[in-house]
Amino acid sequence: MKLFFLGTSAALVSKNRHNTSLLVKKEADLLLIDCNGACLQMFMKQGIDYENLSHIFFTHEHIDHMCAITNLVHQIWMKTCYAKSAKQEKRTKPLNIYGNSAVIKLVEKLLNLVDLPQHSDIFPIHFHDLGLEPTKAKIGNFDVEIFPVEHGHCNCSGVKIHNPEGKALVYSADTEICDAVTSRTDKQDVLVHECSELEGAHLAGHTTLSEIEANIDALNADEVYIVHVPEITEGAIQRVKTLAQKSGKKITIPDDGDSVLLK
Repeated sequence: MKLFFLGTSAALVSKNRHNTSLLVKKEADLLLIDCNGACLQMFMKQGIDYENLSHIFFTHEHIDHMCAITNLVHQIWMKTCYAKSAKQEKRTKPLNIYGNSAVIKLVEKLLNLVDLPQHSDIFPIHFHDLGLEPTKAKIGNFDVEIFPVEHGHCNCSGVKIHNPEGKALVYSADTEICDAVTSRTDKQDVLVHECSELEGAHLAGHTTLSEIEANIDALNADEVYIVHVPEITEGAIQRVKTLAQKSGKKITIPDDGDSVLLK
């Protein structure tokens, strides 16, 4: 199983970072977590055929996490249906979209707004409401746990992807540090945790670097990747390096396009 960082920025993008979005690959199966505006280019830069994407999980309905869903679906349709001749095989396998009810309603509304479901030869698009309570689900070849986190007034879900052949992946999504994440993270897991503020002491519904520093032991995992970050400063980079040295853990702020083999 392999993790790709398609984007690592907070809501306000920077020159070198787009909104946070993750891709997990297990054999030929692909699971996209949130959908930023650079997903298509990042797929291609990694040598991954986005037309084979079958599963998208949205953590919540904030626009920086789902801004490119209409273009992504349209591009897949263009490449696998519209551009094919009558003699070529067109895509028939479904695109499965997962999330809570608010996410599902918004994605359906966005797709219908530009008439995508009505396009000729469009592949099936299936929606899966996973609810708001902790739940276990099978998404393609992925065994996942979905759980609510603390993102203020917005219902947001973190995710753990189990990996019998290596390290599990835990993604906090947008949240304050909370038991829902830490209780599901083991020492050997890979934790991807948000950090929307590098300099301040607290930001409601989010995590700051100061809070990660203060709670690094509680985060459990020995391998931590910090995402959903604002503009990076040299001071923040040095603080992360110092935290890694003091804690004995691998802690880093990945760049867009970085990848991690979960073994």
